[in-house]
This record gives sequence, C-alpha cells and structure tokens, in this order.
Amino acid sequence: KSTNNKYLNYTSIGDGLSKGIDSYGNIDYGYSDYIYDYLKEKNQLKLYSKDFTSREMSINDLRNKILLDEKVNYKNRKIKNILSESDIITMSIGLNDLIYKLSILEIPTITKIDKMIEDTYNDFITLLTEIKKFYKGDIYLIGYYTSPKYGYKINYAIEKLNEKYKNNSDIIYVATDYFLNNNKKYLVNPNSYYPNNSGYQAISRKIITKLTKKLEKS
Repeated sequence: KSTNNKYLNYTSIGDGLSKGIDSYGNIDYGYSDYIYDYLKEKNQLKLYSKDFTSREMSINDLRNKILLDEKVNYKNRKIKNILSESDIITMSIGLNDLIYKLSILEIPTITKIDKMIEDTYNDFITLLTEIKKFYKGDIYLIGYYTSPKYGYKINYAIEKLNEKYKNNSDIIYVATDYFLNNNKKYLVNPNSYYPNNSGYQAISRKIITKLTKKLEKS
C-alpha cells in the first residue's frame, strides 16, 4: 500500500521491547508509543496497534498468532486484518528464543550455539514469509544489544543474530547496540534487560530517522 496518503496505520509486534516494558518490569512508554506520538503530531496517524506484543513473545508464538488469525478481543479485529491494513510495522523478536534455547542446551559449545542461532534465524524467515502474505510494506526490525545481565553466551548469540538480521534485505534493520550496549544512562537497572524511557526514546529516534526518509521518498 502506498504511503502517499496522509493517514497511516502503524503496528508494533513482538516481544517486551515492542511492548515497552521498562527497567523495572512494568509496561510503560516504549519506542512504539514515541513513534505514535510523532505520527500523531505530524497529523499522519490513523490507527495504532501494539496488541500483538508481549514480554514472552517468541518467533513461533507470533507466527502461530498469524496462522490462527487471533483476534484482539476488545476491538474485534484479527491479526491478519491488522497486518494487511498496516502502512508501517516495527518489530523486535528473537531474544526470547535465544534465551530459551540456550537454557535447554546441554554443554553449550560454540558449534552448538551457532547451530541454535541458525535455527532461530530460519524460524524468523518463516515468520517473515507469513507476515508478507498479508503485509507488503516496510518492516523495521529493531536489533538487540548486549547486556551485563547476560553471560557471554547469550551476548554472543545476540551479536550473531543481529548480524544475520542486518544482512536481510527484506527488512529495514535498526541497530541499537552502538548506543545501548552497557549504557548506564539508558539501562538503569543492572538486573533488567529493558531500557528506561530515555532509552526507548533514543530507539524511536533511530526508527523515525529511517521512517521519515522512506516517507519523503514515497
């Protein structure tokens, strides 16, 4: 769908970062809410949905929601409908998969971890294929950052998965590691992976920069 029309439907899907979980585990203002504000201010927003975001969301969870065409109870809208009517989609997904798979990996050698990252990425491609059946626009995928909360193995897996995401030409990759890695200004709670409001605002600025370039072109 063309984005020349003035009003845009914006959808955020994925895990806790998409939902806007804050440094202390509460649902707060996330990057998608700041994008919502931006589009509203520009008088460009029609509908906004972050109904298909949750802290525990994995790649296959999200794919299953699409396959089952789950609906948002209070809106009576189904996910396929939301996707097909979207003009912009942002997504962060895959970290929960890495954490879970690593937790069940016996003797996690680098070879096994690499294989696990490969499998996770293949799951992601399957999810992407499913989304693209209903949505033809740009998908802004938010990259992950390493965290002192996690050990070497998860951080290694995060970096490797990011590399794969970065090289995928079907998505617009939004890197966050260069300003979020170990940044105490944004990551105020050492026991949490999630940033504070300023961190989310910083992520939203990176997405908005890419977004406005695209919107100006169209």
